[in-house]
Amino acid sequence: MPSAWKTCCCCGQYAGHFEQHWNRDTGYGLCEDCIDYCARGETAESFERTFGVAGVHYARSPSPGILRNSD
Repeated sequence: MPSAWKTCCCCGQYAGHFEQHWNRDTGYGLCEDCIDYCARGETAESFERTFGVAGVHYARSPSPGILRNSD
């Protein structure tokens, strides 16, 4: 799928030029400033299912220690 400009689904700002994730409305992604906020309390699996893959659907991985361990 070709990459395109995205609007952040969290804050509404520019989210970058990335591929569309199947679980996001068309034209929406996640900006770099909101990654850690949206990742708090999530497991790596649930975060990927919701937002996609770092570097493909959004800019970077959540900061170390933000995601919780799988139960």
